[in-house]
Amino acid sequence: MHFLTKSYSEAFPEVPQDSIVDILTWKFFSGVNPGNYWALQNKSPTEIAGGYGILEMPLSGDSKYGLVADVYTTPKYQKRGVFTTIGEAVRGPVTNLGYDFAIGFPIRPNVLPGHIKVGWKEAFTMPVYGSLPIAKALRSFIRRTHKSEYINSREFSEITEDVLKFLEKPNEHSGDQFFVSKKFTSKYVNWRLSRPNAKYTETILKDADGIKAWTISSKVYIKGIPVWAILDMQVDSISTRQTKLLLDNLGRIAVSNMCPIMAGCWNPSYAEHLNIGVKMGFFRIGKQSVIYRLHNNNLSFPAENKVRLSWMDSDTL
Repeated sequence: MHFLTKSYSEAFPEVPQDSIVDILTWKFFSGVNPGNYWALQNKSPTEIAGGYGILEMPLSGDSKYGLVADVYTTPKYQKRGVFTTIGEAVRGPVTNLGYDFAIGFPIRPNVLPGHIKVGWKEAFTMPVYGSLPIAKALRSFIRRTHKSEYINSREFSEITEDVLKFLEKPNEHSGDQFFVSKKFTSKYVNWRLSRPNAKYTETILKDADGIKAWTISSKVYIKGIPVWAILDMQVDSISTRQTKLLLDNLGRIAVSNMCPIMAGCWNPSYAEHLNIGVKMGFFRIGKQSVIYRLHNNNLSFPAENKVRLSWMDSDTL
């Protein structure tokens, strides 16, 4: 592990060195969420030139999806074909593990050409939607919930039975339209929201009939700016008023955590489904590429309007 963490630190200097072992163990070696990791050695067994990991994604449907994560080449071996070499080397093992698709959320533009070179394709881009939380925070003091409604925010520790029951409601279908979206299980949610050195806030909107909406958010730093990030948002029904109540409450949380920006990332049709847009005070401030590699030639990647993805589906926050 020492040699892996050394090369990982060289490739990702922004990651605190004392947390690398915990992060890699959580992702790939804890045995909670199925994952595999490969390292490309130089002639010396103590020198690692690059790494490549894949995690199982619990998405609906019959296909098996894998999330490719922590792919890197150390600075010493960049521009020497190592990225292409390791990408080709793992193709067979990933296929043998039964994956139909590998999905990636590259955050560095310079790695995209390398992925395309070894057979990856860009599926679509996911806009990053930003909003000024101060306006929402002010509205939250004015706007009132109905007597039967209330909002509760707390630091996430583990998924509760009532929340899990809400998240397990069939949400893959809308009429005859099929959506590829997360399959929520207690095992997956508890693992995903236990990232080392990270804290997540769970916000729940309820009324007399039970839970109406659920979000997971967290304070992160994007390009050095503190941002209150909405990782996921699940709603029972699309109610503009209830969505505003929820987002206004998140605005208060963002302001209290000294975040001048609140942001979320969804594929466009999903954002539209959630009413994320100008009417809710959200504007496009960036984008996130979604790429895939086909491992089953009998299938094709689903169209953007048949997919529901958010930041929680990636591994970066």
